Amino acid sequence: MASGKRYAEAAQAQAAFNDMPLLAHSDAHSLIEIHLQANGLTNMDSFGKSDPFARLVLVDPSGNNMEIGRTETIQNTLDPRWATGIRADYHFEEQQLIKLEVLGVPQLVVILFGHALLPPP
Repeated sequence: MASGKRYAEAAQAQAAFNDMPLLAHSDAHSLIEIHLQANGLTNMDSFGKSDPFARLVLVDPSGNNMEIGRTETIQNTLDPRWATGIRADYHFEEQQLIKLEVLGVPQLVVILFGHALLPPP
């Protein structure tokens, strides 16, 4: 009888454990601020130099993109050093795919200079 009671208690404990929520990623995170700069961008503007800005995008497991933040646009430069930092939640022990894009605005059309995935696939 005692072993049957222990078995029932163990089964209840396992069921309770299975119903517990996993540690929410918000419990293990830090707010970070990222500052960016670029050097030697290709000039995409026909009337001067490009007007670049950067943005960080979180790519979820299904491939959807969510913009985390963006810098200001700096006029007429190929070597931008953006003053605006991008704040983001860094989740410990959780893989996050972040895309960094550097874009420009020549003649009111947004173009992509390039991008990088962090961490690389």
